[in-house]
Amino acid sequence: MRVLAFFAVLILTVASCGSNDTPVSSRSAVSTSTDSVPETTLTSPPPPNSDPTDSVATTPPPDNSEPDTTTATTTPPPPAAIAWTDVDAYPSGFEAGCCGANSAGPTSPELTEAPAPLADGTYSLEVVGWSPDDPTLLQISVRAFVPCADGVKECSPSEDGTYGSSEIGFSETSREIEFVLDDSVVVYLAGDDASGRLEDGLSSILRSTNGNGLAALMTAIADAYDMAIAAPLSSGTPIDDIVADLQANPAHGFTSAAEQLTGQLYFTFDDAPPVLFQAAAEQGAPLVRSGTSALIPRTFTLDDGTISLEFFAGFRS
Repeated sequence: MRVLAFFAVLILTVASCGSNDTPVSSRSAVSTSTDSVPETTLTSPPPPNSDPTDSVATTPPPDNSEPDTTTATTTPPPPAAIAWTDVDAYPSGFEAGCCGANSAGPTSPELTEAPAPLADGTYSLEVVGWSPDDPTLLQISVRAFVPCADGVKECSPSEDGTYGSSEIGFSETSREIEFVLDDSVVVYLAGDDASGRLEDGLSSILRSTNGNGLAALMTAIADAYDMAIAAPLSSGTPIDDIVADLQANPAHGFTSAAEQLTGQLYFTFDDAPPVLFQAAAEQGAPLVRSGTSALIPRTFTLDDGTISLEFFAGFRS
């Protein structure tokens, strides 16, 4: 009997071991199976004068305790805002013409043609391409600053037909360039102090950031403009109604302009200077480049490989 019991135990034990098909997760080294294995006890009657424990084969009881499947989860912190630092003045020395006066400032080197490298210097800046789908890629066009005395277009002579020594116009030829807005690019932006008092008049805020900061600002403008202005405008809502609603119910970063600029909007984002939307649409259609055209380009400067950009976002007469 002892021999028969041994073979019975052996056969049943082998059969039991061959049926274990518990799956193993490919995502975790910790098994999450909670299936229990029934306890199996095989006995045979003990022979006379024998110890019954000699003929008992047992399998160890299953561990029915729940495995610890708790995984520590953490929420990544939001990206830190890119700094905007107060500065005293635009570094280029360029002064945009206003109210019939010519622009003034340093002249540019001769504008080279591609593929020749652009010479170090300061040039006029125009943004010709930007998309929120690729916010760090900026496409620009530059022109040389040329003395008005050289007979350049867009210059108005004084009453005696002469020009001031620092008055400049723009070259007829231009050159397109594209580059990546990264932390090597230096950006300057001026805007109105939207918190200023009416009796004090408009004062300006001039701050500097890097290319990533400009890309973040442009992306924020595009997202807000497309949602709050372009979408309802394209659906047939008059632009005056859209602006009036945002003035009465500020949203998406838009708020009413200063009292002396009634009917216009400011857009604020992080510590960047406020961006004034003197016109929120162009002849009833959304502004180009998802509203980022509210950033008025001034100059492009190349200095030993370092790019500097100047923009203006305040009131323009």
